[in-house]
Amino acid sequence: MTRPRFRRLEWFLLVFQAFLVAALLGVWGHPQSPRNLGPYLAGTMALLVWCRSVTPRNGFARGFCEWGYLYPFILVSYLATGRLTPLYWNVGQVHDALLARVDGVLFGVTPGLWKSGINHPVIVELCAYGYVSYFLFGLLLVASLYRRYPSHTRVFATVYSAVVVAFYLSYLGYWLFPAQGPRYIWKELLEPLKGYALADYAFNTMDDVSLGFYDAFPSEHTMFSVIAAVIWWRYNRRMFWIMSPFLVLAVAATVILRYHWVTDVVVGAALAPLVLWVSERWGTWLAIPPGYRKRR
Repeated sequence: MTRPRFRRLEWFLLVFQAFLVAALLGVWGHPQSPRNLGPYLAGTMALLVWCRSVTPRNGFARGFCEWGYLYPFILVSYLATGRLTPLYWNVGQVHDALLARVDGVLFGVTPGLWKSGINHPVIVELCAYGYVSYFLFGLLLVASLYRRYPSHTRVFATVYSAVVVAFYLSYLGYWLFPAQGPRYIWKELLEPLKGYALADYAFNTMDDVSLGFYDAFPSEHTMFSVIAAVIWWRYNRRMFWIMSPFLVLAVAATVILRYHWVTDVVVGAALAPLVLWVSERWGTWLAIPPGYRKRR
């Protein structure tokens, strides 16, 4: 029987998921413990092991086992991090207050900003489209390059590494510096946002999913939007021009829709070059299994 060939980053994924399982067990008896996430954490780990134990031949199954499994993996990791972090941190609004002060010192951002003309239904609705479209960026990024640069190529390894490093660097930030953002911290002080159908639906859905999550610092939306823009510019210029409006709106929405402090956005943008450097320099080592010869 052939030994499964895990990518080095896949070992990290399994370790991180095991950490989340341990964190879940640590608060198992807590009344707010997200015990329903246990099967999902175990299931994503089993899914990855299964993907490395088989060799699918058809296009969809093969693509799923080479990169598609990341989508449920990243989603479950995010939900588990968001639900578990408040049970381990009793910080209240300490970090948000610090970020608000930094915003005020560096950028002059105050609650009065949100009462300006930026709170217009058309602007809010467009930003809602950008914010929602972000959740497809990772899927579109890898899918748009996979045919031209299949697995075991240097470009695929770079893209795969950038996706994993960006998302899990964000999750590490959520654990180490938990903050919620002005939408939740200043909810009673801010003028309600005026949007249309999609904006209202997006706000209600996000509130149902992530209310109480400490997922503001750094801005994952900003970091990954910058990374996706650079990768598409280099390897698929057509997709870059198609996605550019959504990339810009996704970054603008982080502040206009009040999900992030400006400092979150600046730090997210600053981390993007680091992620790209790591993925370009170490991508083949991180994302091509040992024993395979890399290709261009």
